[in-house]
Amino acid sequence: MSTKKNNTANTNTSATPNTAKNAVKEVKKVNLDKFKAMLESKNVEKTQKDRQHLYNYPTEYSASDLNGEKGKKFRQGLRNKLGRFENNVFVYAKTNQLEKLTEEVNAFNAFYKEHYRLNDFTVKSLSASEKNAESLEHMLSIIREVNSVNA
Repeated sequence: MSTKKNNTANTNTSATPNTAKNAVKEVKKVNLDKFKAMLESKNVEKTQKDRQHLYNYPTEYSASDLNGEKGKKFRQGLRNKLGRFENNVFVYAKTNQLEKLTEEVNAFNAFYKEHYRLNDFTVKSLSASEKNAESLEHMLSIIREVNSVNA
């Protein structure tokens, strides 16, 4: 049996003080008076999204369900369906498939009236986000045109 010496040095890291942890942070005072007029003229309060006023939730949903996992899945499902409607409307309009476009618009109208509280065919009635407002506006303009022709 051979015994080999371990050549690694035993260093004690706890004995050396860590200067970054022990350093005292100096806080500098910031003068915000020059921004006071701007802050007062603008509404800087964070606006909370009011999900209850955008959708028609099932009656069995409680107030805690709306902001919980159940409400989140419901809203996600509606956004996915809305995205499919948007895609189909664009495809049928681009390829000039008027029969399929009319069927899709009729299906969207039923979906829209069933799941959304405000039915004025505006972007704000579909989404509180400005993320895809332009494409939603294009879809809604096509839908309004098809609805006016079929009325």
